[in-house]
Amino acid sequence: MLPIGTCAKHGVPLLQLPNASYVHRTYDVVEQVTRHQDLIFKAAQDATSLGRSSFETYLSRRIEFGVAGDWLDSLELTHLHQAALTLGMAIAMDRGIGRSDLDFELERTAMSAGFEILKSGPEALKAELVRARRRSSSKRSYFTTDMGEFYTWLKDTEADPATAVLRACVQDFVRENYPLQTGAKVLGTEISAPNSSRLNARGSYMGSARSGCEVFSPIFAVKTRATCQT
Repeated sequence: MLPIGTCAKHGVPLLQLPNASYVHRTYDVVEQVTRHQDLIFKAAQDATSLGRSSFETYLSRRIEFGVAGDWLDSLELTHLHQAALTLGMAIAMDRGIGRSDLDFELERTAMSAGFEILKSGPEALKAELVRARRRSSSKRSYFTTDMGEFYTWLKDTEADPATAVLRACVQDFVRENYPLQTGAKVLGTEISAPNSSRLNARGSYMGSARSGCEVFSPIFAVKTRATCQT
């Protein structure tokens, strides 16, 4: 189901009616409205106009008119929904919040925040991921944790051609901003290690969490083992 949660004409939240006892009756609009008219009238009285988000507007236009001629065209709408939602969670919400914690308002907030970045293009996405890294409260910054739900979702879709363009953007960002061992895989693809001068500028070599990489810390001058989840 696509996340279009408000009426295009009135800007109020859409109401999901209870399913009927039989599937074909659930899609009988007249019967459903008649059966649940009290619920509908009450919702109409209590409704607050929210207006449509830019994400809802984009989805409606793409459904009606097709692709928009931008870098998001390769994403199916269900993929775009998940990308916007998980990116929004990573950049606009506390790390402890999971999908099950999102109510209508929080989900709408996350999707809007994520979409505003995605629609601005690959460089805007990379810039926001840089900010997410800087906001990390961890002493050791790992791309898997810095990107949170967004990286988790991309990892789940790494075999899906529809997300290849988005994955490539994130892989480039990881290559440019995190120290990696030669031959490390990110989102299912082996990528080259970043420029050594960048690593030295950061002051320490660190593995990307949970993969069995050797790491070296100039601070303690010891070799350790880390596990990377890549």
